[in-house]
Amino acid sequence: MDSRLARWLALTAFAVLIAGWFAAALHLTGASAGQPGFPFNLRSNLAADYGAGPEAGRITSLRISIISDLLKDLGFGGDDSGLLEGLDSPVPTATARNFQGDPPFTATVTPSPTPTITPSPTPTSTPRPPTRTPKPTDTEEPEPTELPDDIVGPTLSGGTLFPNLGTLLPTCEGNDIGIIGLRVVDPGPSSGIAWVKLKYKILGPGTLDYQYSADFGDPVSGGWTSGEGSTWDAYYKGDLTINFSDGYAFTTGGKLFFRPWLNGPSAALTIDPFTVEVSSIAQDNAGNQGYVLHGTYTLDGSCAG
Repeated sequence: MDSRLARWLALTAFAVLIAGWFAAALHLTGASAGQPGFPFNLRSNLAADYGAGPEAGRITSLRISIISDLLKDLGFGGDDSGLLEGLDSPVPTATARNFQGDPPFTATVTPSPTPTITPSPTPTSTPRPPTRTPKPTDTEEPEPTELPDDIVGPTLSGGTLFPNLGTLLPTCEGNDIGIIGLRVVDPGPSSGIAWVKLKYKILGPGTLDYQYSADFGDPVSGGWTSGEGSTWDAYYKGDLTINFSDGYAFTTGGKLFFRPWLNGPSAALTIDPFTVEVSSIAQDNAGNQGYVLHGTYTLDGSCAG
């Protein structure tokens, strides 16, 4: 037999077998989807019990190929394309029945009313103009007026002393002397008067320096004649205490004089009174001084005894 003819016969026989296998597969698949054609019931009336029996043991291993066989039985091909398409397909839904076998109940969903949101009123604020804090006003301090130099000292005049001048003071210590109406003039340009005082000095070989009273303070009347820096013209009053012990040194031995007796050659010791010189003195703010001598008082010579 020719080899070519033998090859065609083999292919024809193989195609017939494939067609028969395909027809048998379609017949079996259609029969499995319908009710069995047997005149009696082949199903068991016993309830299925899937619990583990006393003789059943634990499953220690499971071949994954079982899942592949199951998928093939369900109609999926050997590759994964059929499986993926099956997973993406929608799942069929069924309405549940109750246990009495009533028709399925389809629940009607009543939509809930949508709550209406009432917008809250937006608070309205009235803008206020910013309050400005006033800046402090710069007060320019006046520059001090430069006065011409005061180079002339004050002059003193007048004044009434009590007790009267020339009086023998009654005691050696604590003799109070007063003066009123003392005029002090400092010609302009004047720097003003710094102080006015009384002073005294006990004359004699034991004379000490001048002793001063306290400052008279403010004048009784008067002052600047035409504003600061002009002539100063004012009247003062004050007082002074004369103490022999403050103005005389006892270490000199005192004032002792010998006078002869008119009736005999013998001499007797006599003591002359002490003379106390009293003056007023003033000084202006530039340091210039002026003074006036008022007169004298006397102290008993026994003050040196």
